Amino acid sequence: MHFADKSAMNEHSSSEMFYFKLLFAQKSGGVYFGEMFFTFLATIGSIVAFIKSDKQAKAVIFFEVVALINIVILSAITYKTPWLILSPLMLLCVPAGYALSEIFTLQKKRKKI
Repeated sequence: MHFADKSAMNEHSSSEMFYFKLLFAQKSGGVYFGEMFFTFLATIGSIVAFIKSDKQAKAVIFFEVVALINIVILSAITYKTPWLILSPLMLLCVPAGYALSEIFTLQKKRKKI
């Protein structure tokens, strides 16, 4: 009963865009916070993975799709806290890391030239 009462509280209900706002920039108390740089890296990694078609790229696309599905499901639930975004963020680490590895690989190739 305790959790049912908590989930119905107005303090924990937000708009459907709550988690998408956390992935970018959101103003709270005069300060902007969010995961904009991380989301940008994950997006770059996903774009590169869509362009490539190797085994690693398919895994990156899988993690990106699962993260987006998680965010959509969390957005449909009325009970919202910032901590719930951590699960999709962990999934987005794969595309973000893939983007960084591609950036460092390009830098190594450029140095050889």
